[in-house]
Amino acid sequence: MPYVESQIEGDRLSSLGFRANERTFDLPNENPVILESPDQNWTPDQVEQIIPEKGLDFNKLTIDNFEVNQYIKGGATGYDSGTGWWIGRDSDGTAKMFFGNSSGNKVTWDGTTLSVSGTLTAGSIHIPDQDTTTNSFHVDTTGAGWVGATETNRATAPMKWTAAGALIATNITATGTINATAGYFTNGMTIGDGTTNGQITFNHTDTAGDSYIASGKSDFTNVDTGFILGIDDSDSDKAKFYIGSSTNYLNWDGSALVLNAGVFNTGSLTNALTLGDGSTNSGRLTLSHADGYGDTYINAGKTDFTTTDAGFILGYDDSDSDKIKFYLGDNTNYISWDGTTLTVTGGVAVGNIDIPDTSTADSFHVDNAGNAWWGTNVATGYATAPAYVLKDGSAKFSTLAVSGTGMSFEDIYGDGSDGNVTISAPTTLTSDMFYDDLVVNNTLSTDGYRIFVAGTLSGSGTVENNAPDDAGDGANGTVVGGGGQDLGGVGGTAGTGASGNSLPAGVSGQTGGGGGNGRTSSGTGGSGIAGTAGGSTNRTINTSNGATGGTGGQGGIAGSTGGAAGAGGAGGTSGTAILNQIRNYISAYLLSDFIGGVNNFNVCNLSGGSGGGGGGDGGTSPCSSGAGGGGGGSGGGGGIVWIASRLITFTGSIEAKGADGGNGGNGTDSEAGGYVGGGGAGGATGSGGGGGDIIIITSSTSATYSTDVSGGSAGGTAGTGGLGSGGGGGGQSGGAGNTGTSGSVITLTI
Repeated sequence: MPYVESQIEGDRLSSLGFRANERTFDLPNENPVILESPDQNWTPDQVEQIIPEKGLDFNKLTIDNFEVNQYIKGGATGYDSGTGWWIGRDSDGTAKMFFGNSSGNKVTWDGTTLSVSGTLTAGSIHIPDQDTTTNSFHVDTTGAGWVGATETNRATAPMKWTAAGALIATNITATGTINATAGYFTNGMTIGDGTTNGQITFNHTDTAGDSYIASGKSDFTNVDTGFILGIDDSDSDKAKFYIGSSTNYLNWDGSALVLNAGVFNTGSLTNALTLGDGSTNSGRLTLSHADGYGDTYINAGKTDFTTTDAGFILGYDDSDSDKIKFYLGDNTNYISWDGTTLTVTGGVAVGNIDIPDTSTADSFHVDNAGNAWWGTNVATGYATAPAYVLKDGSAKFSTLAVSGTGMSFEDIYGDGSDGNVTISAPTTLTSDMFYDDLVVNNTLSTDGYRIFVAGTLSGSGTVENNAPDDAGDGANGTVVGGGGQDLGGVGGTAGTGASGNSLPAGVSGQTGGGGGNGRTSSGTGGSGIAGTAGGSTNRTINTSNGATGGTGGQGGIAGSTGGAAGAGGAGGTSGTAILNQIRNYISAYLLSDFIGGVNNFNVCNLSGGSGGGGGGDGGTSPCSSGAGGGGGGSGGGGGIVWIASRLITFTGSIEAKGADGGNGGNGTDSEAGGYVGGGGAGGATGSGGGGGDIIIITSSTSATYSTDVSGGSAGGTAGTGGLGSGGGGGGQSGGAGNTGTSGSVITLTI
């Protein structure tokens, strides 16, 4: 038998990895294969032994160890290269194997993974073994398989399949899409794992047929018994639901929910029933009633429309002409509507009452504090409402009928016939005015007329009847010259009192006294004329006396005594207090003290300031001594402002002020030349006019406006005395008048 003979130095076959007792090869009809190295110093990894392309027949080939880059091959040019086979260790020392075509069908082992490219044919498959490991995988020769059991226990495997495609599994989790055109679940199906929710979604295509889940029914009708839920392709793809039989059913046909069953007659709802979703859809409960077929109602406790039982009932009373009725409560305390009358027995507690609502202007309201009003909405409140009854006992009505007899506020506030008026420019009345609403945003002069406002007086301007102007100033003394006699100054004119028409006028002031004339011969100078005294009245609203005028100055003293000062006019006195006090709107309306005589109410007259005294002369000189200045007149008195307004929100000023007094005139210097002569005295200032009266009648309980009934000031400047001559004395300055007395403010709240 041919054999392999080594011609390598020493026993180099063993160095190549061949065992000594396994070196014999059966190489029929061939010469021995010579294994040799290229040189003496070779190593096994440097020698590639090539077996000639001849038949090689041996019983056993054992290789104890492959070194790095050692391999045996046939046809292949390397691992996974070419066509053939290759077994050995690669350059990185990994044991590898390759059979087949590297670009076609092949089997490779890369040291980790066995890969098969092509067809694997096996009689049966058992991973990891056939009948030892429980959790194992198997496929038999028929193509049937199972998982999770040995071959002996394949009947109880948790998952198995037949060659026909039937799958049996205790649990399937599908995260993708399951597509099936037939099949069934024998033990039910659970969607979701209890932690993650599951869904069943119909992938519906229009005109491709209905999509549904059903049992018993195969179409959206009430013909068959069962249920069907899905999309009706033949009816515009409407979502529908039908459950029940042909006689008793519940269905949604895409537009309406229909219940045809007597279930609610004998059954019950154990939990609450909610109609609508509370956000975008409202719920309704409709009772269909048929006349003559009994009552139709919702109830609890009660079974008939009576007050006998405790409970409630709402519905149609078929036995009483199908009247709609409602009964709630028991036989003692209840609220009921019998089709005609609403009846409440027992207490009624509410927070607020608004009829018909909170926003309507002409409505009725009762708040939770106990105030009631009508004619405005809730936001406006009761302050400006035409009628109210408040918890403090106060009330307001535009018209009030008492014991069948009518009493109208027109008697007090007028009929409003002059309408709504806004004063936006200075305005003077020419008659009594009967406004509906009055807005004063500028100056309204009443001129002695009355103002009636049936509604509201508002605005921020001024309502006045003040004395129109101040009193006149006293004139200075007049120098005549040429030895003539100097003349005393004329007293100031009286101030005019405020206007009176429907109402009494304010009292006019008085003229000031004239100054004394100078003297042209020795002797006493001329005296100043006393100021005119204020007059007195018998009955007055204001019981204060008028102010006294100032006293004129003493004339200068020369050889003879200077002229005496003119006295200030005495203040007018008020006389007797009125008997018919203004304590009600009738007295305020009449303004007449008809008890004990008919006299119009008035304020007291006020005095004028006195004139200044004349200066004395210095002997028989033909020249004149100084003359005195005239006294200032007194100011006119304020008039009466009379307002009757149902409501007042006016925030401006209401005035009846007196006018100021006049200034005093100056005395003249002595014209005696080198002779002794006295200077003329100055005139005194006039007193201020007295304040008038304000009378207000209203139903408003608080004042939002200001009032001013002050008297006028005295004249601001008294006259100064003239200078003397030849050693004669100068005249004294005039005295000061007094401020006018204040008037009165009378408010009557109706």
